Amino acid sequence: MAVPAASASPAVAIVQLLDGAAAAEDSAATPAFADPADIPMLRHARLAPARLEQLLAAAGRERDDPPPPPRPDECCGSSCSPCVKQLWSEELRAWKERWGVGAAAAARRAAKAEARLAVGVAKAGKAGVQRTQEPSETGTMPGAFDW
Repeated sequence: MAVPAASASPAVAIVQLLDGAAAAEDSAATPAFADPADIPMLRHARLAPARLEQLLAAAGRERDDPPPPPRPDECCGSSCSPCVKQLWSEELRAWKERWGVGAAAAARRAAKAEARLAVGVAKAGKAGVQRTQEPSETGTMPGAFDW
């Protein structure tokens, strides 16, 4: 990995180092099952074709892109069978089974590092660096949602 030039700003140097580390991590990341259809959970399950297709799509996602959890307004709370939270948990399980146990933790660490970097770049206020919106500027309280 190349070390950034000394004349670059600290924010740019951090971005270059993180980009190099992410590229090295991505090239080293190989799934436990190259073909999502080979995952034991999916091979041995008796699923409707539409649900199997959804689980294959979830398992086929990249290592740093786990299936997103359902939004708070997607669950009605009336004990549906199956609930969107149960469907998401199955999708996440298929994704984890393909990529391995540490994949979810690695994805969370990468997301946190990216968020910290975005806030650090925003605070730096250097010319030519695009400023990201901080959570306090969104106009909503963290965790709040519209009814």
